[in-house]
Amino acid sequence: MKSTDYWEKRALRDKKFATNRTEDYIKNKLSKAYSEVSKELEEEIKALYEKLDKSKSLLAQSNEKLLTSTKASEIKELLNKLNEEKEKLTNANLPKEVSDTIEKNIKLIEESLKMKSKSGYITHLEMMQERVNSLALSVANENQINMYDYLAKEYTDDYFRGVFRVQQGMGFGKDFISPNPKLIQNVIMRSYAGSSFSKRIWKDVNKLGITLKDTLTKGFIRGDSIDTMTKRLLERVDVSKSHAKMLIRTESARVCEEATKDAYKECGIEQYIYLATLDRKTSLICQELDMKSFPLKDAKIGENYPPMHPNCRSTTMADTKPLKRIARGADGKNYEVDGNLSYKDWYDGLSKDEQGRMSLENKKDANRKRDKEEYSLYKKLLGKSMPSLAEYKDYKYNKDDKYLDIKKRVADIKNAPIKVSDKQFGKKIGKHGGYDYGFDIRTKEGREQYRALIEDVRYNFDERAVGDWRSQEEPVIFYIKGENLVVTKLDGEFISLFDGGKTNARAKNARRF
Repeated sequence: MKSTDYWEKRALRDKKFATNRTEDYIKNKLSKAYSEVSKELEEEIKALYEKLDKSKSLLAQSNEKLLTSTKASEIKELLNKLNEEKEKLTNANLPKEVSDTIEKNIKLIEESLKMKSKSGYITHLEMMQERVNSLALSVANENQINMYDYLAKEYTDDYFRGVFRVQQGMGFGKDFISPNPKLIQNVIMRSYAGSSFSKRIWKDVNKLGITLKDTLTKGFIRGDSIDTMTKRLLERVDVSKSHAKMLIRTESARVCEEATKDAYKECGIEQYIYLATLDRKTSLICQELDMKSFPLKDAKIGENYPPMHPNCRSTTMADTKPLKRIARGADGKNYEVDGNLSYKDWYDGLSKDEQGRMSLENKKDANRKRDKEEYSLYKKLLGKSMPSLAEYKDYKYNKDDKYLDIKKRVADIKNAPIKVSDKQFGKKIGKHGGYDYGFDIRTKEGREQYRALIEDVRYNFDERAVGDWRSQEEPVIFYIKGENLVVTKLDGEFISLFDGGKTNARAKNARRF
């Protein structure tokens, strides 16, 4: 039999190999599918906005009824795309329940299109919603076909690796049974946390379709610009893509561990040891299970066998105690520790400083998205004086004075008092004050009324944003109250006031804060 640390090294090496394959799949298959959806969605929105009159209500135009004959070619185009989705099923090696569900969803969209065609009329919004349904169906089908094929290959590869690992470790070789396609299908379609991978894909994609259509409708009600509408729609696609990434990582981990468990059975292994990753990211449940031994017959995913949760990185090894284990410090570097050390013993043995550094890195991870958004805002406000994102985070989490200085400068911009000089009551203000609001700025009373309105919008705003303004080299601040818009420089110097300025494209696309 091989030395006892062999088991952990091979288990971790095979787990890393499987994880890398999953990341390759995400990069080469999943991301590509979502990129194509995003690109097509952008093109569809652009084409729709080109048909609408920007000077009129977008909502009213989107609900205008058009003769179906004028949209016949578009409906036919969508029906052709649905036929292409059907053809994909011909060459796909999918379980019947998956292919039946795909055909059912295709049929629902076909019936909806044909019904609208027969009615004689269809609106811009209805047509766009049908396109969204078609896009959602397309990415769902792509994920179903690609993911099933990937998981089937993953199971086969991990099963053979598991058998090889055990036989080499035990120092014997014997004939073994290769997994048959029906067994592999059963493993892949097995429910995890109450649902199969296929049902999870449909659930998420259906949600994507609903949120995209909801975003479209609300965008037309608000009168969103094409840039704002596109940005909001693509953000919804990115959320769906994140869910799909988590799904394939979790399902890949489950299939990998199921294959390993079947390899243990084939080789006569009766006990396994739960093996968590020794680093700061390990979940509490995996910390608790680490290095515990369980009978193979009692192994149950989510209770005492990985994956225990989405994105779980734990694995198992045959029950022989290893001499060494691999741990990872807060600095990300690996080092060896005693093989019998559990997660709790390993963590308790770390210095307080190292535990503090790990806690700090975990905090950074948890706040990664918020920190990036915060940095983006501060960069817009402070420009070239802002450090890099990495430096900014170091200042922030190490409570450096440089971070306090950044916060103070941002606060100064937020709290900058409005400054309207008497010189500004010229032709420009005369136009907006006289024509838009009826103030006679030639009189003291009229100027005071106009100044009071500016100050009211500035100090009692509904929304505040930072963005760009014509003729201004630096960013400007937008203050919006009701239909009124006040524009100032970063130091509070007044630039302009608009009645109905809420619909101003620059203000609408500016960053709220």
